[in-house]
Amino acid sequence: MRGERPCQFPGCGDIFAPPNPNSNVKYCPKHPGGRASDKPSDPKVDLSAEQLERLSGFLQARSPIPPIPDKVRATRIEEMGFDSLQQAVALFSDLHYYCVAPTTRILTRDLQWVPAGDLKSGDQIIGFDESPSGFHRENWPVRRYQPATIQIAERRLLPTYAIHLSTGERLVATGEHRWLATYYKTARKTQWYRTDALARPKSGGHRPYLLRYIRPWDNSQYTYDEGFLAAAFDGEGCLTQHKGGALGWPTLHMGQRPNAFLLAVESALDREGFPYSLSHNEKSGVSSLHLTGGKETTLRFLGQVRPPRLLEKWNTTDLSQRRLDSVEAVQIERVEYLGEQEVAVLASSSETYIAEGFAAHNSKIDRRVTGGLGEYNIDIARERLARWRDGLLRFTQMSQLIFSVDTLHLFALGDELEGTGRMFPTQALQMSEPMLFQVMGFVEDMTRIILDFLTRYKKVVIYKVPGNHGRLASRAREAYTPDNAELFAWEIIGERLRNAAGGEWKETANGIHSLEGGLIDLHIHRSFFTAVRIFNWLCVGRHGSGVGDLMRTYTGAFDVKLRMNSLMGEIIHYYFQGHHHEPQAAEKEIQGEVIQNGCFVGPSLLAIERSRPEAGLPSQELLFLHPKYGKTHHHRIHLATADEVRHLEVIGGKGE
Repeated sequence: MRGERPCQFPGCGDIFAPPNPNSNVKYCPKHPGGRASDKPSDPKVDLSAEQLERLSGFLQARSPIPPIPDKVRATRIEEMGFDSLQQAVALFSDLHYYCVAPTTRILTRDLQWVPAGDLKSGDQIIGFDESPSGFHRENWPVRRYQPATIQIAERRLLPTYAIHLSTGERLVATGEHRWLATYYKTARKTQWYRTDALARPKSGGHRPYLLRYIRPWDNSQYTYDEGFLAAAFDGEGCLTQHKGGALGWPTLHMGQRPNAFLLAVESALDREGFPYSLSHNEKSGVSSLHLTGGKETTLRFLGQVRPPRLLEKWNTTDLSQRRLDSVEAVQIERVEYLGEQEVAVLASSSETYIAEGFAAHNSKIDRRVTGGLGEYNIDIARERLARWRDGLLRFTQMSQLIFSVDTLHLFALGDELEGTGRMFPTQALQMSEPMLFQVMGFVEDMTRIILDFLTRYKKVVIYKVPGNHGRLASRAREAYTPDNAELFAWEIIGERLRNAAGGEWKETANGIHSLEGGLIDLHIHRSFFTAVRIFNWLCVGRHGSGVGDLMRTYTGAFDVKLRMNSLMGEIIHYYFQGHHHEPQAAEKEIQGEVIQNGCFVGPSLLAIERSRPEAGLPSQELLFLHPKYGKTHHHRIHLATADEVRHLEVIGGKGE
């Protein structure tokens, strides 16, 4: 690089290049004017072999972002899933479903394993408590069974994943579908995990386990022995309900004098694989036959043999007294993306059901820590990232049917990372990944998403400004804007985009690092704002930390915009701002508009607890700019439904 020279500050000697190669600057940026700088020094990342192995495992185990659905890639109306151009206004009716494969067997209330695709609204199934009702002992949550009713039963064509188990079984579900799993071989510390998150190993490489609570039996054929046993137990047997005990499951037994009939019962039980014990009372001369094996044997006998009288008695069993205890832990070997397949959409009154013996969820968000007002984590973020891509392409798809849309301009307004965990006292407690893992995970996902945009756009241009979450200093007043992990992440993304789509790096005197000349241009700004001219329309983007919302009188975004007008010497036509979780728009001058973007988080705990207005649905803004008329279309892409972020429980009712 022209003008490179060693720093003259004592003990430094770093090679640097001043912005003006012809200047006589003697000191590097760390020692301006020959004195030590107050700004934080660049962080040094020194990873041990173990840490590098963990990072490599973390990236390899991440399930890939789902590819663009075929209907979003389509160019013909029929392939888009619409019957006509007019019907295309219902853009997102098919983007928010969580489901299992139609062949997945679900346990019904009368103990049959019915394929999910065959269930109908109103069918009775066996569910269980969504959240623990207590703890058996420390870290051992207790859930209990409960009867449930199917409320929604539909079929959709959606992206799916296969969970490959150590038993050779394969479960197929959408990425958002949740399963009750643990990283232990027992029920210790069980919690809900999404399908696409089950591939992620814990530190040390430990993979999660799915706990099986009931082993499925075969209902497809009814044998002679099963018919004989049904008649024998309906005539001579008894189903005893147990009110006490830890489990309280019913037991099956029958009494009979030793004879050929009893021998035939024993033989049939042996052939069907039902364990039993036999005792003889010498005084009465009656032998007692008890089925052993507890819950598993009782349920399999009733469900497979199906004695009508005993089944009728089973239907009176109070399931709420029966604890959800596992019978085996099955390790997950890998999770594989399958592409779009037909799936069964199920919703039950308990929000849970038993699928192939495993505990499955309707995929609503776990809201125990938020009081029903929302939750956010890395898995939800990745899900919404794919929804944003699909929603943007879906709007573009409709627009391209009518007019030409060739170039996509993306304003990356900051806070793509959670941060170091030092911004506020409890931040670290809410983080699932350290900063380095956040960076590399985001790089993997965002690179894929940006390249996907080339399926509908000839050119993609990105403008990146730093947010406050990526700063390395714990306090804003100690922060130096260029020292931001987000900028580091985007530099890596840029290099990957250059390899995939071409272009060359350039840098301006103002510190803008630009990738230009390929299919994707990327402009990384180290300052707090970016100024862009799209056609003849001047657009300015900034993160917005330190700027009050649009309702503030003197410090709001519009007041800042008016000052920026003065500083730039012309009217800013579109002033884009992030940071606040609430999307807004306002026009208070001729040809001047403020557009505040939404966010991926939605109603975050910080916004809720401080009673701030930023509590809308997660969303992103999409504009279409015309060379002559400016903004002609303004869409809001919602990244979640109200049901996914709001599950309030109000105690009491009218008249109480």
